[in-house]
Amino acid sequence: MQKTFLKILIVLISLSTGYTAFSQGGSNYSTIGLGDIFPSSSALYDGLGGTSIAILKDHGINTTNPALWSRVYKTRLQVGYRFNQYLTTVNDDNVAQNTGGLDGLSALFAIDSSLGISASIGIYSYSSIRYMIASNFDFTDNEVNVKGQHIYQGAGGLSTAYLGGSVNIIDDLSFGAQAMTTFGMISSSVNTLIDGASTVESLSQRKDHFRDFGWKAGLIYTGIDHLSLGAYMEQHANSDVTTDHHFLTLLAPDSTISDTNALTLPSSFGFGASYKLGKFLFGVDYAVHDFTDFLFRTNDNVELRDMKRYSFSISRLGNRRLSASYLDKVCYNLGGGYRELYYSYAGTPINEYYMSLGFELPVKDHAMIDAAITIGSRGENINGLPREMFGRLTIDISIGEVWFVPFKRDY
Repeated sequence: MQKTFLKILIVLISLSTGYTAFSQGGSNYSTIGLGDIFPSSSALYDGLGGTSIAILKDHGINTTNPALWSRVYKTRLQVGYRFNQYLTTVNDDNVAQNTGGLDGLSALFAIDSSLGISASIGIYSYSSIRYMIASNFDFTDNEVNVKGQHIYQGAGGLSTAYLGGSVNIIDDLSFGAQAMTTFGMISSSVNTLIDGASTVESLSQRKDHFRDFGWKAGLIYTGIDHLSLGAYMEQHANSDVTTDHHFLTLLAPDSTISDTNALTLPSSFGFGASYKLGKFLFGVDYAVHDFTDFLFRTNDNVELRDMKRYSFSISRLGNRRLSASYLDKVCYNLGGGYRELYYSYAGTPINEYYMSLGFELPVKDHAMIDAAITIGSRGENINGLPREMFGRLTIDISIGEVWFVPFKRDY
């Protein structure tokens, strides 16, 4: 299994490197705060509209509710890839931008399936910032007409590395917890170009370096027939963010200023439920991130608020019989959701609607390919704000086998 996983990892890294080299940009709204916060960290739960707090899947490594690790009965290794496409409309102007890359790498060790003892380690994407915006200017100052262009660019984002475990408290109640560090760099720049032979170009760059520590804990209860209830909570410690400001122009020497500020990433909590009815599994989630006091990369036009997510999912479960046809073994997922994003701009709340379609494709020897397509809309064309249509393609490949054989116990 280890050799197969290594080959898969090399292929995905090669693909992600190729796509990243041709990436252009992403969401204009990622100029604010931490950019796009991902509702899910894997293709399996992307296909369910991000619904994941109480969804029992025997091969998924759930990074929302660590208690669900107790319901995975084989050791699993998983790697993912994500591709994003955006179409931004401002008034009558349209621009298409895209980006893609490796999305995460995780491992889950089912140590004792009878007691629900599992451990997991991994890294996944927390947020993404990718934009490229051009703004023309034309004004007269002291009878001199000045024309030119500002080019705003940003890249980077945050990733989360975690280590944790889970256990069955009683037969129908599992608890899981993890320690984690969220880290990354956000780079932004403003390049000013002025028309004319006697003018010079200026460049202003900013780089923010993050390193944050926190924890997450969750519960899953399955004591009611066909019904599962889940909950999680996430907290972060106060940490420092180092910011480097770099200014470049031909009329003056380069200058760099660094400063450090205290910052705490938003806490979050959520509740979920799922219900199995015949071949179908239905799920709903509600989650909240507290951004109200998170003053980072904002301006006078930005007002922060709680980010809330409401999502639903429907799974047509795959047939586990060896005699079943392949199409009958495939699990088909449908999901959707509504997110109140964590900011309003110029008094206009920015919200997001989306739908998703996913597939769980079984492969030989307990391997699984999860694929999901998400399509949605963010913002509205009012007060000069952009409306964004977005599409996401996420693919995970996971393999599993029994590493720890439960032994008989005498009581």
